[in-house]
Amino acid sequence: MKSKNNINFSYPDQTDTRIFLEWWEDLVNSSADRAWLRRSRSPGELAMCPAYHSLLARYRQAELNVNKWNGPKLAVMAGLAAHVKGRVEDTPLAKQMALPPKKGDNPRVSELRFRRILSKTTLDDLYLPMYRVLRMLDGVCDLWDLARSIYWWEKNTLNQQGKQDTRTRWAVEYYSHLKTK
Repeated sequence: MKSKNNINFSYPDQTDTRIFLEWWEDLVNSSADRAWLRRSRSPGELAMCPAYHSLLARYRQAELNVNKWNGPKLAVMAGLAAHVKGRVEDTPLAKQMALPPKKGDNPRVSELRFRRILSKTTLDDLYLPMYRVLRMLDGVCDLWDLARSIYWWEKNTLNQQGKQDTRTRWAVEYYSHLKTK
């Protein structure tokens, strides 16, 4: 029996990332699936959506390991991806939050809101605030960065590749791009 590879979203050109991005492109063209995911308000509700199970099937077909540990993470990623209308690349999500819109000096996401997001320790608690952030970003984000951030959110240590914890990485990206007054 062939062993399955783990999902980890470490690199944008990795198989797990490519599958997620292809699934999202199909989702954009399916208003019914997108609407079902967008109406869901928790990982439990997201897990009942056919589009989520379509994503899992793609991972299984590619012989990537889907299990009870990463299933809820993939559900949250699917739910948030349903709120993404367009993609940018090479612009981390936290940097997008720190930058002001075209008009104005304030960041798209205030420091207070950003700190509240960083305080969330579970995906259940993180889901709705991140949905709101995506609305503030006009539904445009770096989808790979969103995926890897959600995937590693609950890890409070270095991930398997020795990379920074998501919250630490976000804090560095946000505050290094925040305009000081």
